[in-house]
Amino acid sequence: MKVEQLPPERVGELAAVYNDHVADVPLSEAVSVERFAEIWAWRSDRSAQLETEQAIYAAGEKGGHVGFAHVALGRFPGPELRGDQQPGPTGVIRLITYPPGRRDAGQALLEAAEARLMGQGASRILAFLNNGYLFQRFAYGELPDTCGHLVALLGMNGYRVARGEVFMRYANFVTEETILPDSRADLSVAHIPQTTGTRDSIRIVVRERGELIGICEGHSLGLWGSSDRSHATAVLGPMDVEDAFQGRGWGRFLADAMLGEARELGYRHTATSTQQENHRAQLFYTNMGYRVTDVAHSWLKDL
Repeated sequence: MKVEQLPPERVGELAAVYNDHVADVPLSEAVSVERFAEIWAWRSDRSAQLETEQAIYAAGEKGGHVGFAHVALGRFPGPELRGDQQPGPTGVIRLITYPPGRRDAGQALLEAAEARLMGQGASRILAFLNNGYLFQRFAYGELPDTCGHLVALLGMNGYRVARGEVFMRYANFVTEETILPDSRADLSVAHIPQTTGTRDSIRIVVRERGELIGICEGHSLGLWGSSDRSHATAVLGPMDVEDAFQGRGWGRFLADAMLGEARELGYRHTATSTQQENHRAQLFYTNMGYRVTDVAHSWLKDL
């Protein structure tokens, strides 16, 4: 087995490896070689930023690639390292994967990734961060706990959980009648066309005498996938209710209103996620009918 750094023009060779990685991950789909080229993209609407060029190491044999590791240096004011004031740059392993039974490949890839990041001055390494690939589910990059061999590899090499995300799905959702909790409130609904050939996004805003009460958005899972089921699945969120209006039923109203609009647009299923520590949100969604599909984590190692 050989570990080599792949030039950017060869990353398409790893699409099949990635597709094997997500084959059993809920709400995830295989991607084409062409879309896999988006692996270099980095979401600018999240606080974490990259500070160095990205690099990809591949483990291969004569029969082809068996795994890869994707690394860079980053700066993290949120959400994985919230409250962590440790100085120095943070190494990033955006994704590392290999098939179960090939621990030799996984260990070699992890050591290559760590050597590069330590050589660049990293004081810690964050693996599987929230700011994921644009084609991952919801563009989130946390490692599902169902990938047991990867979870174990990280744990055996000194990594600890830094952040968790709970993913949920509600198949064939049922809509509820929506009644404004306060008749003085004004409701606005916008359908936002998408250029990817999927159904419209939805944005619902509630105000009272000009004061914002809350906002709820819904987006097609087809933004991150191409199957018929993805195009028929509305992802609930982001949703936010202002502190002054908490506990008055506005969250449930916004969620039900979004799902009602989604049903009219042809959506039949819905999905969402929330931070693992946000038990209030988990209770809210599961009481609506959502069911947990899996939990995924970011992992941190101090050097």
